[in-house]
Amino acid sequence: LLDKLWSHSTEIAGIVSLLCKRCAIDEEAAEYTYVGGLLHDIGKIILEGRHPQTYKALAGICTRKWIPVSVVEDLIEGVNHTFIGAKMAARWNIPERIVSIIRYYRTPLSAPADIQPSAKIIYLAHIIWYRLRGEPGEVEVEESILDGFRLAGGADLSSLAQYVQEQLAKEDISDDRPSETPPGA
Repeated sequence: LLDKLWSHSTEIAGIVSLLCKRCAIDEEAAEYTYVGGLLHDIGKIILEGRHPQTYKALAGICTRKWIPVSVVEDLIEGVNHTFIGAKMAARWNIPERIVSIIRYYRTPLSAPADIQPSAKIIYLAHIIWYRLRGEPGEVEVEESILDGFRLAGGADLSSLAQYVQEQLAKEDISDDRPSETPPGA
């Protein structure tokens, strides 16, 4: 569980880093967004840890049926991993901005205005992450968010996913070298 979670979280953070550069997000906001990307799924530790067999079985059904895994979370606990993760982060005295990013990355349009850009970037990073793996995603594509990134739909999103894949393959994400402009930028 922890290895899979950490692998996913570091991959999301890598994609977030690329998206922050592409969107010319200021350095402070990019740092908060990156940390939010690393910690966005910490609530899954609690959910999967409390009901591992049930969660795994229902998540498998969701994957086969292309149903968002968030549905399983809501059925099991009545809350989802974003809510639990935000509560955990607040108890650990993580800055409120990161707590809010964790809480709203799946529903960025509901986020407070000051963290909406960060939540939208993590949301988009998830869409790309799932596309790169050819897996059903737990993130439904919200067209208004894509519009905010100047992505008209499937073709632009595929181009951006291809760009991200190429960048991740050729550079160390923590490296500050300038990257080429992605398609559609």
